[in-house]
Amino acid sequence: MGGSGTSSNKFDNNTLGVTGSIGYYVLKFLPVRLQQSFATNFGGDVNDRFEYATTGAIDFQAPLGRFQPFIGGFGGYAYGAEYSWIVGPEAGIKFYVNESTFLQGLFQYGLLADKNFEWDDGRATYSIGMGFNF
Repeated sequence: MGGSGTSSNKFDNNTLGVTGSIGYYVLKFLPVRLQQSFATNFGGDVNDRFEYATTGAIDFQAPLGRFQPFIGGFGGYAYGAEYSWIVGPEAGIKFYVNESTFLQGLFQYGLLADKNFEWDDGRATYSIGMGFNF
């Protein structure tokens, strides 16, 4: 579970987002994940709009104790205000508070299919959250 938000200095262009995911460790260092994201833009300077994305991801995670960096890729479908297949790299770090609870920072750069998967036409997403291993 994670969240994000931004506002302009006049609070007339705002974005709020939430993300939930479920994953499985195929190997000790190889998690796969299914993720659902939601973001909304609102304020006097923008038209209200909603955006969703359903994606899958696979990462290589370095089991280095409490700090576990990871790098991998994701792909899926973005919909709402715009519709497009999305694919790209991701990287982040997990900090384990205890054996089953972690804090996570994640960066994703998604290339959009409706833009011919051109690097300059991508979308960067940053999020922080927390997770639990069962």
